[in-house]
Amino acid sequence: MFKYAILGDSEVVITSHYGKYEGAEADEAMLAILETMSLAEKDRIKVVIQDYSRVREMTLNDTDMARTSIFRSKLIEHFSVEK
Repeated sequence: MFKYAILGDSEVVITSHYGKYEGAEADEAMLAILETMSLAEKDRIKVVIQDYSRVREMTLNDTDMARTSIFRSKLIEHFSVEK
């Protein structure tokens, strides 16, 4: 589970994970956050902070290199001018 905050005119994105951390949760959280932002807001992001201090349990499901490649492809789509 996670909650997030966007600070400084979209320059800083802070994601706090808590409870049970599921596999590629950080990736899924970032993609979900980007869905809520305009392209202009996304372009202003300078810092992304992931806070895991309240995570009590963690799995390694969906954390392999193939998953990372898929995440990167989805991330690039968020910053593409052509949609």
